[in-house]
Amino acid sequence: MKTLVIHEDLKKRLRMAAANGSVVAQDVLKVAKKGKKTEANANYFTSVRKRTGSDDGVGVYSIKITCCNKDIENPNFPDLGREDAQWLKHNRCEISAVNFAEQFGLTGYSSDDITYFVSAIGCTSKIHLELISSEQDMEKAYNMENYPNIRQCSELSSTLHHSCMRYEETAKRAANFYHNFAGAKMLIAKGDDGLIYGRCIIWKNIESTDYTRMFSLIERVYCCYDFIYTMMMEWAEQNVDLRKRENSYTCTQDFVTLKDIYIEEDNNTIAKGAQLCLYLRINVPQLKWHKAGVPYLDTFHMICYHEGKLYLANYEVSRSSYFAECRSTNGYAERINYICPVCGKVHGSRGLCGTCEDKYFVTNDFGAFYTNKKGFIIFNGRSILREMLHKGKPNKHFQTMLNTNKLFE
Repeated sequence: MKTLVIHEDLKKRLRMAAANGSVVAQDVLKVAKKGKKTEANANYFTSVRKRTGSDDGVGVYSIKITCCNKDIENPNFPDLGREDAQWLKHNRCEISAVNFAEQFGLTGYSSDDITYFVSAIGCTSKIHLELISSEQDMEKAYNMENYPNIRQCSELSSTLHHSCMRYEETAKRAANFYHNFAGAKMLIAKGDDGLIYGRCIIWKNIESTDYTRMFSLIERVYCCYDFIYTMMMEWAEQNVDLRKRENSYTCTQDFVTLKDIYIEEDNNTIAKGAQLCLYLRINVPQLKWHKAGVPYLDTFHMICYHEGKLYLANYEVSRSSYFAECRSTNGYAERINYICPVCGKVHGSRGLCGTCEDKYFVTNDFGAFYTNKKGFIIFNGRSILREMLHKGKPNKHFQTMLNTNKLFE
């Protein structure tokens, strides 16, 4: 019998995968440490990083495990006597992750365990999850200059490097929007090397048309290794209520519960894993003055103004409340309607709504005249209606109009 041998290159990958939560890697290292014996020819394991493509300078790789499958002690072995015979390419073959684990007497892993292992052995940095809220940290998480220059070969792991908000200017606008306008937080997967390996927005205090309780949601996950998505979802199961049914810009109203959710008004519990169709909205706090622009929003892509409140929503909150669509990749919103700066009504043309025009102006053969005898006043160098101010400052609707105007280019 011979001892199973793992090359140092693969050992390094196994150690990092174990540190990043792979139970398969952890178990293999434990057994290998004890000097596992075998009678099989499969031995001398190592890893090979295969380049499968490139995206804008980012290397796309898959990791393969190989082994020596020849009886190197057989008298008829062509390379008999060579010290490096077991490592020569023509004496080696690829081996599946399941078969690799079985060589160490390890079986019974779920497909999720194997998938996690295959992904994790490709990452060369210890990953930490961190919930951030500062504008500076969010900007760094969006900017592609802070991403690793390699990624796993998979559709899910292409999302980070393909994000439309990854450029310097759009990253600034996205960070500013979430911090100053929407008041959201972000979960990031950060490596020991200081690079960003994954990110997603975390929404709190979400209102629903169906329930009185507030919900929380983990937004679409962007990552460069599949196992990071799993790490983030495991975090979410402990900290938020819902995830999107699919990790994409679609399914804006389809969600899956991440835990049992008690509904007090019904004295009922929605079980973990339930699929729900929900109309959701977030009352935007507008914590600070918003500078410019808006990111591409995967779920809450409609901005509505209803009864003096501003909402990010996945549905039109009420008829004639929807005024901005956040589905552009240029860093700005698309204008759908306008907010009247006097009464707050959402309508289809710039300036006052029809109701306020009729109320504050009279039109006759000589033209249109303002009915308030005190006339207009000057605000920031422009003439405006007195009704647009309250105690010398913009009224609620005018203030909202000024702030939301900065969403648009």
